[in-house]
Amino acid sequence: MQFVRLKKLAGNLLAVGGAAVVVALFLFAFRYDSDLQQPVRRRVVAAAVEHGDPFPRTITDYYGDALTLERAPQRIASQALTIDHFLLATVPPGRIVAMSNYARDERYSFAVQEAQRADAVVATDVEAVVLRDPEVMLISHSARADQVDLARSAGIPVIRLLTIFDDFDEIAEQLEAVGRVTGEDEKARAAVAQMRRRVAAAKAMRPADAKPVRILALTVYSSSYGKGSLFDYIVNELGAVNVGTEQGLGPYGQISAEQVASWNPDWIVAGAENASIEEVRQRMLKDTAVLVTEAGRTGQVLVVKNREFLTMSHHAVELMESLARAIYGETK
Repeated sequence: MQFVRLKKLAGNLLAVGGAAVVVALFLFAFRYDSDLQQPVRRRVVAAAVEHGDPFPRTITDYYGDALTLERAPQRIASQALTIDHFLLATVPPGRIVAMSNYARDERYSFAVQEAQRADAVVATDVEAVVLRDPEVMLISHSARADQVDLARSAGIPVIRLLTIFDDFDEIAEQLEAVGRVTGEDEKARAAVAQMRRRVAAAKAMRPADAKPVRILALTVYSSSYGKGSLFDYIVNELGAVNVGTEQGLGPYGQISAEQVASWNPDWIVAGAENASIEEVRQRMLKDTAVLVTEAGRTGQVLVVKNREFLTMSHHAVELMESLARAIYGETK
Protein backbone atom coordinates (compact mmCIF):
# COMPACT_ATOMS: atom_id res chain seq x y z
CA MET A 1 0.00 0.00 0.00
CA GLN A 2 3.00 2.31 0.51
CA PHE A 3 3.19 3.77 -3.01
CA VAL A 4 -0.32 3.08 -4.28
CA ARG A 5 -1.68 6.63 -4.52
CA LEU A 6 1.54 8.19 -5.81
CA LYS A 7 1.93 5.39 -8.34
CA LYS A 8 -1.60 6.15 -9.51
CA LEU A 9 -0.50 9.73 -10.10
CA ALA A 10 2.60 8.44 -11.89
CA GLY A 11 0.34 6.30 -14.05
CA ASN A 12 -1.68 9.38 -14.97
CA LEU A 13 1.48 11.24 -15.95
CA LEU A 14 2.60 8.33 -18.09
CA ALA A 15 -0.80 8.05 -19.73
CA VAL A 16 -0.55 11.67 -20.78
CA GLY A 17 3.14 11.69 -21.61
CA GLY A 18 3.46 8.52 -23.63
CA ALA A 19 6.11 5.86 -24.02
CA ALA A 20 8.89 8.25 -25.02
CA VAL A 21 8.74 9.88 -21.60
CA VAL A 22 8.98 6.48 -19.94
CA VAL A 23 12.20 5.80 -21.82
CA ALA A 24 13.70 9.22 -21.11
CA LEU A 25 12.86 9.20 -17.42
CA PHE A 26 14.00 5.60 -17.02
CA LEU A 27 17.36 6.58 -18.46
CA PHE A 28 17.45 9.63 -16.21
CA ALA A 29 16.72 7.62 -13.09
CA PHE A 30 19.46 5.10 -13.81
CA ARG A 31 22.13 7.66 -14.50
CA TYR A 32 23.00 6.90 -10.91
CA ASP A 33 24.32 3.55 -9.72
CA SER A 34 22.00 0.55 -9.70
CA ASP A 35 20.84 1.35 -6.15
CA LEU A 36 19.91 4.87 -7.35
CA GLN A 37 22.64 6.46 -5.26
CA GLN A 38 25.09 9.05 -6.48
CA PRO A 39 28.31 7.61 -7.92
CA VAL A 40 31.62 8.29 -6.26
CA ARG A 41 32.52 11.87 -7.03
CA ARG A 42 35.92 12.45 -8.61
CA ARG A 43 37.68 15.70 -9.26
CA VAL A 44 37.03 16.48 -12.90
CA VAL A 45 40.28 16.87 -14.81
CA ALA A 46 39.13 17.93 -18.23
CA ALA A 47 42.23 19.16 -19.99
CA ALA A 48 45.86 19.58 -19.05
CA VAL A 49 46.15 22.89 -20.88
CA GLU A 50 45.43 26.55 -20.27
CA HIS A 51 42.83 28.47 -22.25
CA GLY A 52 44.19 29.49 -25.63
CA ASP A 53 47.25 27.24 -25.58
CA PRO A 54 48.04 25.95 -29.06
CA PHE A 55 47.74 22.35 -30.17
CA PRO A 56 48.92 19.72 -29.61
CA ARG A 57 46.95 19.47 -26.38
CA THR A 58 46.98 16.59 -23.95
CA ILE A 59 43.57 15.90 -22.46
CA THR A 60 43.06 13.94 -19.25
CA ASP A 61 39.53 12.58 -19.01
CA TYR A 62 37.25 11.74 -16.10
CA TYR A 63 38.89 8.36 -15.51
CA GLY A 64 42.42 9.68 -15.75
CA ASP A 65 43.18 8.47 -19.29
CA ALA A 66 45.33 10.89 -21.29
CA LEU A 67 44.87 11.64 -24.98
CA THR A 68 47.03 13.96 -27.08
CA LEU A 69 45.26 15.82 -29.87
CA GLU A 70 47.64 17.08 -32.54
CA ARG A 71 45.11 19.60 -33.84
CA ALA A 72 41.59 20.80 -33.16
CA PRO A 73 39.41 17.86 -34.25
CA GLN A 74 37.19 18.53 -37.25
CA ARG A 75 35.16 15.31 -37.01
CA ILE A 76 33.69 14.94 -33.53
CA ALA A 77 31.32 12.27 -32.23
CA SER A 78 29.11 12.64 -29.15
CA GLN A 79 27.43 9.79 -27.29
CA ALA A 80 25.21 11.64 -24.78
CA LEU A 81 22.64 14.43 -24.97
CA THR A 82 24.48 16.53 -22.38
CA ILE A 83 27.61 16.41 -24.53
CA ASP A 84 25.50 17.17 -27.63
CA HIS A 85 24.34 20.33 -25.89
CA PHE A 86 27.91 21.32 -25.03
CA LEU A 87 29.14 20.71 -28.57
CA LEU A 88 26.24 22.48 -30.26
CA ALA A 89 26.94 25.51 -28.08
CA THR A 90 30.61 25.67 -29.05
CA VAL A 91 31.38 24.20 -32.49
CA PRO A 92 29.83 24.58 -35.96
CA PRO A 93 27.35 21.73 -36.63
CA GLY A 94 29.41 20.69 -39.65
CA ARG A 95 32.14 19.40 -37.34
CA ILE A 96 29.81 16.99 -35.54
CA VAL A 97 29.59 13.58 -37.22
CA ALA A 98 27.62 11.67 -34.55
CA MET A 99 25.17 12.62 -31.80
CA SER A 100 22.81 10.93 -29.38
CA ASN A 101 19.39 9.91 -30.64
CA TYR A 102 17.84 12.69 -28.50
CA ALA A 103 19.71 15.62 -30.06
CA ARG A 104 17.06 16.25 -32.74
CA ASP A 105 14.08 15.52 -30.48
CA GLU A 106 12.47 18.76 -29.27
CA ARG A 107 11.02 16.96 -26.25
CA TYR A 108 14.50 16.57 -24.77
CA SER A 109 16.89 18.74 -26.78
CA PHE A 110 17.46 22.48 -26.45
CA ALA A 111 19.38 22.65 -29.73
CA VAL A 112 17.15 20.96 -32.29
CA GLN A 113 17.75 23.50 -35.06
CA GLU A 114 21.52 23.34 -34.65
CA ALA A 115 21.40 19.54 -34.49
CA GLN A 116 19.37 19.37 -37.69
CA ARG A 117 22.10 21.30 -39.49
CA ALA A 118 24.65 18.64 -38.56
CA ASP A 119 25.15 15.78 -41.00
CA ALA A 120 25.47 13.44 -38.05
CA VAL A 121 24.61 9.78 -37.54
CA VAL A 122 23.17 8.35 -34.32
CA ALA A 123 25.97 7.43 -31.93
CA THR A 124 24.45 4.05 -31.08
CA ASP A 125 24.96 2.95 -34.71
CA VAL A 126 28.57 1.89 -34.24
CA GLU A 127 29.10 0.92 -37.86
CA ALA A 128 27.84 4.29 -39.10
CA VAL A 129 30.04 6.11 -36.58
CA VAL A 130 33.11 4.19 -37.69
CA LEU A 131 32.41 5.08 -41.33
CA ARG A 132 32.42 8.77 -40.35
CA ASP A 133 35.97 8.31 -39.04
CA PRO A 134 35.74 10.68 -36.05
CA GLU A 135 38.96 12.17 -34.76
CA VAL A 136 37.59 12.00 -31.22
CA MET A 137 34.49 10.63 -29.54
CA LEU A 138 33.17 12.27 -26.38
CA ILE A 139 31.44 9.74 -24.15
CA SER A 140 29.60 10.05 -20.83
CA HIS A 141 31.46 8.85 -17.74
CA SER A 142 28.45 6.61 -17.05
CA ALA A 143 28.41 4.93 -20.47
CA ARG A 144 28.71 1.16 -20.56
CA ALA A 145 32.26 -0.14 -20.76
CA ASP A 146 31.48 -2.03 -23.96
CA GLN A 147 30.63 1.26 -25.72
CA VAL A 148 34.05 2.61 -24.86
CA ASP A 149 35.75 -0.64 -25.84
CA LEU A 150 33.94 -0.77 -29.20
CA ALA A 151 35.00 2.74 -30.06
CA ARG A 152 38.60 2.18 -29.08
CA SER A 153 38.80 -1.17 -30.85
CA ALA A 154 37.65 0.62 -34.01
CA GLY A 155 40.52 3.06 -33.63
CA ILE A 156 38.40 6.00 -32.42
CA PRO A 157 40.09 8.13 -29.73
CA VAL A 158 37.79 8.45 -26.70
CA ILE A 159 37.47 11.10 -24.01
CA ARG A 160 35.05 10.42 -21.17
CA LEU A 161 33.38 13.44 -19.59
CA LEU A 162 31.29 13.87 -16.47
CA THR A 163 27.60 14.23 -17.38
CA ILE A 164 25.89 14.20 -13.95
CA PHE A 165 26.33 17.41 -12.03
CA ASP A 166 25.88 18.72 -8.50
CA ASP A 167 25.99 22.39 -9.43
CA PHE A 168 26.56 24.93 -12.19
CA ASP A 169 30.29 25.13 -11.47
CA GLU A 170 30.68 21.51 -12.56
CA ILE A 171 28.61 22.20 -15.66
CA ALA A 172 30.82 25.19 -16.47
CA GLU A 173 33.93 23.08 -15.98
CA GLN A 174 32.79 20.43 -18.44
CA LEU A 175 31.50 22.94 -20.98
CA GLU A 176 34.87 24.67 -20.92
CA ALA A 177 36.54 21.26 -21.19
CA VAL A 178 34.65 20.65 -24.43
CA GLY A 179 35.90 24.02 -25.62
CA ARG A 180 39.48 23.00 -24.91
CA VAL A 181 39.08 19.63 -26.60
CA THR A 182 37.63 21.22 -29.73
CA GLY A 183 39.78 24.33 -29.78
CA GLU A 184 36.73 26.54 -29.23
CA ASP A 185 37.86 28.01 -25.91
CA GLU A 186 36.30 31.42 -26.49
CA LYS A 187 32.88 30.11 -27.47
CA ALA A 188 32.82 27.80 -24.47
CA ARG A 189 33.71 30.64 -22.12
CA ALA A 190 31.02 32.80 -23.71
CA ALA A 191 28.40 30.08 -23.17
CA VAL A 192 29.47 29.75 -19.53
CA ALA A 193 29.33 33.53 -19.04
CA GLN A 194 25.81 33.65 -20.48
CA MET A 195 24.73 30.83 -18.16
CA ARG A 196 26.13 32.65 -15.16
CA ARG A 197 24.38 35.90 -16.13
CA ARG A 198 21.07 34.07 -16.36
CA VAL A 199 21.68 32.39 -13.00
CA ALA A 200 22.35 35.77 -11.42
CA ALA A 201 19.19 37.23 -12.97
CA ALA A 202 17.08 34.34 -11.70
CA LYS A 203 18.47 34.75 -8.18
CA ALA A 204 17.76 38.50 -8.35
CA MET A 205 14.03 37.79 -8.72
CA ARG A 206 13.89 36.87 -5.04
CA PRO A 207 12.70 39.82 -2.92
CA ALA A 208 15.04 40.66 -0.06
CA ASP A 209 12.32 39.97 2.52
CA ALA A 210 11.04 36.75 0.93
CA LYS A 211 10.50 33.86 3.33
CA PRO A 212 11.98 30.53 2.16
CA VAL A 213 9.36 28.44 0.38
CA ARG A 214 9.48 24.66 0.51
CA ILE A 215 9.64 22.96 -2.90
CA LEU A 216 9.19 19.26 -3.70
CA ALA A 217 10.08 17.65 -7.02
CA LEU A 218 7.95 14.73 -8.20
CA THR A 219 8.84 12.32 -10.98
CA VAL A 220 6.76 9.65 -12.68
CA TYR A 221 8.76 7.05 -10.76
CA SER A 222 7.24 8.00 -7.40
CA SER A 223 10.49 9.68 -6.49
CA SER A 224 12.10 13.01 -5.75
CA TYR A 225 15.49 14.72 -5.64
CA GLY A 226 17.39 15.44 -2.46
CA LYS A 227 20.87 16.37 -1.27
CA GLY A 228 23.54 16.17 -3.96
CA SER A 229 21.21 16.64 -6.92
CA LEU A 230 21.29 19.52 -9.37
CA PHE A 231 17.66 20.23 -8.46
CA ASP A 232 18.69 20.69 -4.84
CA TYR A 233 21.41 23.15 -5.85
CA ILE A 234 19.00 25.19 -7.98
CA VAL A 235 16.42 25.40 -5.19
CA ASN A 236 19.04 26.44 -2.65
CA GLU A 237 20.45 29.10 -4.96
CA LEU A 238 16.96 30.60 -5.21
CA GLY A 239 16.77 30.91 -1.43
CA ALA A 240 14.17 28.17 -1.15
CA VAL A 241 14.11 24.82 0.68
CA ASN A 242 14.25 21.51 -1.14
CA VAL A 243 11.78 19.31 0.73
CA GLY A 244 13.56 16.15 -0.44
CA THR A 245 16.78 17.28 1.24
CA GLU A 246 14.89 18.52 4.29
CA GLN A 247 13.45 15.02 4.70
CA GLY A 248 16.78 13.22 4.31
CA LEU A 249 16.68 12.06 0.68
CA GLY A 250 19.86 11.53 -1.31
CA PRO A 251 20.22 12.71 -4.91
CA TYR A 252 17.37 10.45 -6.03
CA GLY A 253 14.96 8.64 -3.72
CA GLN A 254 11.62 6.88 -3.71
CA ILE A 255 8.77 8.51 -1.82
CA SER A 256 5.19 7.53 -1.02
CA ALA A 257 1.91 9.38 -1.40
CA GLU A 258 1.71 9.53 2.38
CA GLN A 259 5.06 11.31 2.48
CA VAL A 260 3.98 13.85 -0.12
CA ALA A 261 0.94 14.66 1.99
CA SER A 262 2.73 14.76 5.35
CA TRP A 263 5.71 16.79 4.07
CA ASN A 264 3.19 19.43 2.96
CA PRO A 265 5.29 21.35 0.40
CA ASP A 266 4.46 24.94 -0.57
CA TRP A 267 5.27 24.15 -4.19
CA ILE A 268 5.41 20.94 -6.23
CA VAL A 269 7.42 20.72 -9.45
CA ALA A 270 7.16 18.06 -12.15
CA GLY A 271 7.95 17.52 -15.82
CA ALA A 272 5.70 16.59 -18.74
CA GLU A 273 5.54 16.29 -22.51
CA ASN A 274 5.49 19.67 -24.22
CA ALA A 275 1.85 19.47 -25.32
CA SER A 276 0.54 17.98 -22.07
CA ILE A 277 1.81 20.39 -19.43
CA GLU A 278 -1.54 21.85 -18.38
CA GLU A 279 -3.30 18.49 -18.53
CA VAL A 280 -0.66 16.95 -16.28
CA ARG A 281 -0.94 19.90 -13.90
CA GLN A 282 -4.71 19.50 -13.63
CA ARG A 283 -4.38 15.78 -13.00
CA MET A 284 -1.88 16.43 -10.22
CA LEU A 285 -4.13 19.05 -8.62
CA LYS A 286 -6.90 16.44 -8.43
CA ASP A 287 -4.69 13.79 -6.87
CA THR A 288 -5.49 13.15 -3.19
CA ALA A 289 -1.87 13.22 -2.06
CA VAL A 290 -1.29 16.60 -3.71
CA LEU A 291 -4.68 18.12 -2.92
CA VAL A 292 -4.14 18.05 0.85
CA THR A 293 -0.82 19.90 0.67
CA GLU A 294 -0.32 23.66 0.74
CA ALA A 295 0.82 23.37 -2.89
CA GLY A 296 -2.39 21.62 -3.86
CA ARG A 297 -4.70 23.91 -1.88
CA THR A 298 -3.16 27.05 -3.41
CA GLY A 299 -2.63 25.67 -6.90
CA GLN A 300 1.13 26.07 -6.56
CA VAL A 301 2.00 23.15 -8.82
CA LEU A 302 4.53 23.93 -11.53
CA VAL A 303 4.80 21.57 -14.49
CA VAL A 304 7.63 22.30 -16.91
CA LYS A 305 8.79 20.70 -20.12
CA ASN A 306 10.63 17.44 -19.61
CA ARG A 307 13.74 18.88 -21.21
CA GLU A 308 13.86 21.54 -18.45
CA PHE A 309 13.17 19.03 -15.71
CA LEU A 310 15.72 16.46 -16.88
CA THR A 311 18.61 18.29 -18.52
CA MET A 312 22.11 18.03 -17.10
CA SER A 313 23.67 20.74 -19.27
CA HIS A 314 24.00 24.53 -19.06
CA HIS A 315 20.37 24.64 -20.22
CA ALA A 316 19.37 23.65 -16.66
CA VAL A 317 19.30 27.39 -16.02
CA GLU A 318 15.87 27.31 -17.72
CA LEU A 319 14.50 25.26 -14.83
CA MET A 320 15.97 27.79 -12.43
CA GLU A 321 14.31 30.64 -14.35
CA SER A 322 10.95 28.85 -14.43
CA LEU A 323 11.10 28.23 -10.68
CA ALA A 324 12.09 31.83 -9.95
CA ARG A 325 9.25 33.21 -12.07
CA ALA A 326 6.75 30.88 -10.41
CA ILE A 327 7.66 31.57 -6.80
CA TYR A 328 8.82 35.20 -7.03
CA GLY A 329 7.32 36.63 -10.20
CA GLU A 330 9.11 38.32 -13.09
CA THR A 331 10.52 41.17 -10.97
CA LYS A 332 11.35 41.90 -7.37
